Amino acid sequence: MSAVVSTTCCCGSLLPEAVQCPDHHQLWRSGQRLTSVGRIVALYPQDPCSQCHWPIWSDHQAGCSVKANIDNANARGKATEALLTAYVHGKLTHYPAGTRKDAIALFEKARRWFDAQGFTKVESQVVLADEDTGGVADFIFDGMIVDLKCTYDVAETHHLQVGGYIELRRGDGSPYPEGAVLHVTERYAAAKLIRLDPPVVCADFRVLRAAYRVVTRRKGA
Repeated sequence: MSAVVSTTCCCGSLLPEAVQCPDHHQLWRSGQRLTSVGRIVALYPQDPCSQCHWPIWSDHQAGCSVKANIDNANARGKATEALLTAYVHGKLTHYPAGTRKDAIALFEKARRWFDAQGFTKVESQVVLADEDTGGVADFIFDGMIVDLKCTYDVAETHHLQVGGYIELRRGDGSPYPEGAVLHVTERYAAAKLIRLDPPVVCADFRVLRAAYRVVTRRKGA
């Protein structure tokens, strides 16, 4: 039996513009793998898991129900994001077979919010990068970077993630674009847009990135 060879993997891309590999979700530019915004933000201290007591950015112990809930929320969020992405580009004609019911319910809240905004320019899955860092913003609506979160609560790390995207979008010395988290959750009847203070979240992200560079340098990574 012959091996299946991927025809879409672009890891190691030599292109001067940043690209994300659709197979491995890594970001590459000019032959260099970029450090993701998420990896940098993971340096932010968080409380240990309430059940297995491992830090929540690390692997949880086997059978941890908190980890199972996190994985379920991630899958629900990805399904909701996929629906909203298709919708904002006018490509959602029906719900694909097997679409999660909870994702549909959250999407409908996000759709109603989007329909009420009247945006004129819509971008999705936007790759942002500088010389060594990259990230993929969920949406940019009329220049405002919007990260969709379908979690129970919005965490500080979510703010910092958007701060990273803003920092990459603006470049050195450019004006700060707007940034926000679109929070869509079962416990709220409607989607809630949480606007952030761009200079503050960018400054905080820069501190984390500097710390990440120190850690990787001293570890010889």
